[in-house]
Amino acid sequence: MKTKIPGIYTITCQVTGEVYVGQSINLISRRAAHFRELLKGTHPNKRLQADFSKYGSQAFVWRSIPTASVELLCQWETHYIKVLGASYNQSDPPKRIRRDGDRFNPFLQELRRAIRSRQRRRAIHEQRDNHPVTIPRRLGDTSTVTGEN
Repeated sequence: MKTKIPGIYTITCQVTGEVYVGQSINLISRRAAHFRELLKGTHPNKRLQADFSKYGSQAFVWRSIPTASVELLCQWETHYIKVLGASYNQSDPPKRIRRDGDRFNPFLQELRRAIRSRQRRRAIHEQRDNHPVTIPRRLGDTSTVTGEN
């Protein structure tokens, strides 16, 4: 099992100088997710995606600031957005989870993500092991029909 490193990260466009600031409880997987979406052209931040498509991946730099406290991630993210003047963060307000509120809990978010992943794997496994259904011919009969005549 890989170690999860929580922290704050920045994505900087070296051409324009614009910055995106984010936070994650797993910096390694978050970096991979950002660049996968950017390369596919499906990143939710339209301004960041437009600059990435225009200037290419070589123009962008990822920097991370590991932190020990998961509870303070929202506060650190807000701090760095203000300090760095993160212009990419101004383009799209969050649509799914408001991470700056009292109700945000990174542990529960990761737990829900793990449960959904486990459910998806289980569904795929069940589809692969699709066994023929046996139906009794009549009540009390031990011989069954398997769908073959």
